[in-house]
Amino acid sequence: MLFADGLGYADIECYGSNDIPTPNIDSLGAQGMKFTNAYVTAGTCSPSRAALLTGQYR
Repeated sequence: MLFADGLGYADIECYGSNDIPTPNIDSLGAQGMKFTNAYVTAGTCSPSRAALLTGQYR
């Protein structure tokens, strides 16, 4: 699982971006699983990371 701050849905090549080359992330997607729907617990870094680590959503 990759957890990146400020990374939008179409900011990497395997999801349609042509702005920044992301060959290593694209390789992971080609060899594994690509998710097309995801949600975060908060729009800022600290609460999202805390929720990911603890499994708590409030």
